[in-house]
Amino acid sequence: NQFKCEVEETPTEIIWKLSGEFDEHASLGSIDKSKALVINFRKVSLINSYGIRIWSKWMNENKDYANLFFDECPFIFVKNFGLINGFISTNVVVRSFFVPFINETTEERKDVLFHIGEDYEINGFLRLPDVKDSKGEYMELDVNPTKYFSFLKRKL
Repeated sequence: NQFKCEVEETPTEIIWKLSGEFDEHASLGSIDKSKALVINFRKVSLINSYGIRIWSKWMNENKDYANLFFDECPFIFVKNFGLINGFISTNVVVRSFFVPFINETTEERKDVLFHIGEDYEINGFLRLPDVKDSKGEYMELDVNPTKYFSFLKRKL
């Protein structure tokens, strides 16, 4: 599943839609800083150690860019936000990200998309929704909330 970056442009923003495996073959371009950059991660299926290095280097090079937004960040990215120094910088606004839930009895899993202003605030305030599985049973978080949501409390 080869890495791809599809680019769309509006009058005010550039949208990068990333897909595939973020590995040693992944490359990210430079930013036109006259517009906001929105990076959508929904279709990224994997990030390995090479991809982490490429990503962290790119983040470091763009840590002063004021208009950087992340949309639909999958678990494989979010789990690294709090683990790897430089994986996300303070200038980034995460507008939406996936949170894994599980019913431990049935082992059914579900990724729920959280949105800024609805499920969480930029200052770290979090509202956990009631999530139910396919049979109407309540599910619980499948992550350590202190670690997984730690990026919400970054100093901006």
